Amino acid sequence: MKKILLLAVSLFSFIHGHAQALTHEQRLADLGRVWGFLKYFHPAVAGGQYNWDDVLIRKIAQLEKLPDAEAVNAFYTNWLDELGEVKKCRSCSAYTDDDMTTAGLSWLKENPVLNTTLRARLLDVLQNRYHGKPFYLSNKGAGNIEMMNEPKYEMMAYPSMEYRLLGLYRYWNAVQYFFPYKKDIGEDWNKVLDEMIIPFRDAGDTLAYQAAIWQLAARINDSHGVGVCAPYVPSCGSPLFGVRMAPLSLQWTEKETVVVRLGSDSLCRVDDIRVGDIIKKIDGRTPQQIIDANWLYIGGSNERGRYRNNVATLLHGNSPVADVVIERDGKLMEKKIHRYPWEEIKPWMTPSKEGMWKMLEEGVGYIHMGRLKQDSIKEIMNALKDTRAIVLDIRNYPQGTAQQLSRYTHPKATPFVYATVPQTDRPGLFEKSKDFLCGTQNKQPYKGKLILLVNESTQSHAEFSTMLLQTAPAVVTIGNQTAGADGNVSTIVFPGGYSTMMSGLGVYYPDGTPTQRVGVRVDITVTPTLAAVLKGRDEIQERALQYIHTGK
Repeated sequence: MKKILLLAVSLFSFIHGHAQALTHEQRLADLGRVWGFLKYFHPAVAGGQYNWDDVLIRKIAQLEKLPDAEAVNAFYTNWLDELGEVKKCRSCSAYTDDDMTTAGLSWLKENPVLNTTLRARLLDVLQNRYHGKPFYLSNKGAGNIEMMNEPKYEMMAYPSMEYRLLGLYRYWNAVQYFFPYKKDIGEDWNKVLDEMIIPFRDAGDTLAYQAAIWQLAARINDSHGVGVCAPYVPSCGSPLFGVRMAPLSLQWTEKETVVVRLGSDSLCRVDDIRVGDIIKKIDGRTPQQIIDANWLYIGGSNERGRYRNNVATLLHGNSPVADVVIERDGKLMEKKIHRYPWEEIKPWMTPSKEGMWKMLEEGVGYIHMGRLKQDSIKEIMNALKDTRAIVLDIRNYPQGTAQQLSRYTHPKATPFVYATVPQTDRPGLFEKSKDFLCGTQNKQPYKGKLILLVNESTQSHAEFSTMLLQTAPAVVTIGNQTAGADGNVSTIVFPGGYSTMMSGLGVYYPDGTPTQRVGVRVDITVTPTLAAVLKGRDEIQERALQYIHTGK
């Protein structure tokens, strides 16, 4: 009996001492967890009965003054007392231990700072949670979450410390309970909160605050979450990388940065910049050095997509001119490339002269899915119905035409994906949808081969369209790893009017194969070479023609 008593005293001392030794950062992280949990679960909060932002601001000030573990537990206990009695919810289904693990709620049982009584009260909130219409949430038409009643505080370009932490807590809890790919992030999301307290709390100016938001958004490894928009910067630019941009597109190939498209022929002609130029230095730094410096802030679902996202900002800057070194025909040249605000570039952009479709050669049609319009599908498919193959280029963003196109390519209705949808009445858990169908009963579907072209630019609806078209007969997908970010997006706002996004629905092949981070299935992998890019050759399209000719 004496040994048991000593063990109990030792355990109490450990817990008490651990809480006592907690840093201010650890206390703030726990506050963010509890505040977000009560926001979405507590019957007196989730329906909008309190100004929950204001409550948080007051609690942050109180938390800093607490002397020890006993005071920390009293702080949370008094908070729960203020919210009133939690009545039994007979219609609320219980969270099992597995549910709590999936939802990231294991901390309710395992957090050593919270005493037994306090944990029991929080678990009681979980099992008797709010069961009405959520004040902070709405399911959009597709089922992903829309964050509601979240003030933007747009006048706070540089919010105070309390409001910066509010932004962190908003985002962290949105991901915690409504991001369908949390298990695919690649790290413990609880530790991310612990680590991001300091960047948000100690951000010394507006730029540092923006950097903290970019860094946080990059941690979910989701290409939908790349980019932080500000109300006063057009086209979601950021002073962090530069609000001015060059009117051209770059591609990362074999560790070289190549100009692959001129957004404005006339503006690029002024600077004598051409397709095929290799950018060796920008303002004294190599492209790799710039990418390494920005890697923490510009994320992506996979490495290929992350390089794509980073390369897109290489020539951004806040000054009107970039001093560059380029390589052209084996010779190094020093050049100046002018940068422009987006609103100044837009009127000068060179429109594409390419149409929705063409013949690549006799008997082989080509459709650009990014340009294809609904009202043109019938005419185009009638023109191509007797070809031996159609190449569908999905290295772009389609205009919602794949479903209509499948009426011509599929002999019958066919399942192609299912989704996982967040449950507003059980935050942190997701419900599997029925299979989505494409195609329809068709006695005369297209008889030739279908070749789908994909690469790292194939993202979101483009990946969804690819998965749909992959269910057609005699279809082959050629290219390289896609962006790995599928599913409708949800927007999260930060004080100061900043906003970013995350994938809001999980999307899977009917057999359960994921696409998040890995991309869609590719049958024949083609990785473009520098030599081909410099000559303007499209090796993915060339491989498609080879397959059409040889069958392999």
